[in-house]
Amino acid sequence: MVHMANTLFCGNGINRLSENHVTWSDLLDNIKGINKFESGQLPNTMVYERIFLEKHAPDRSEKKMNLK
Repeated sequence: MVHMANTLFCGNGINRLSENHVTWSDLLDNIKGINKFESGQLPNTMVYERIFLEKHAPDRSEKKMNLK
């Protein structure tokens, strides 16, 4: 078994050291586009999944074509 002497984990907090840092909330609000919704207490990963699924949902015409 290999033993690691030291491990350093860095989260996204290091991003806040830059002058023009972007918060996760700001980033998620930006990629929501016109489909703004209140994120509430949802974790950022779930907010991202909702944004992704809403942007990649087929529109009605695509659904009709798939049913034929």
